Amino acid sequence: MHGPQGIRPSYFLIVSQDSGYIWDQREPGPVDAPPAIGFSMEPVVRQAFPQLPDRERLQGDALVLVVGAWLNRLATGASPTSEEPDRALEAVGLLELMQGGTVVFDNER
Repeated sequence: MHGPQGIRPSYFLIVSQDSGYIWDQREPGPVDAPPAIGFSMEPVVRQAFPQLPDRERLQGDALVLVVGAWLNRLATGASPTSEEPDRALEAVGLLELMQGGTVVFDNER
């Protein structure tokens, strides 16, 4: 994967309501390499929607807003929690790289 003007991002993050995966792309590797780490997104979803019944799926852009709020909280300097998603970002070095960053929502879908 490449970003603007062919720049290869250092990390690639993909999330669903259930799971998240991070690929560490700082060193070139095969395009079919497994993720560096996987983690449950349950703590992030529960923080945003504590009353959400088990197996209930988020609708519309709710997951986008939940993930955006989570990443923005960490990027703006909030201390990471002991929860698995925050620890995963920290373990691969992405959390440090995010510090002082900005979360941008892409509405071009």
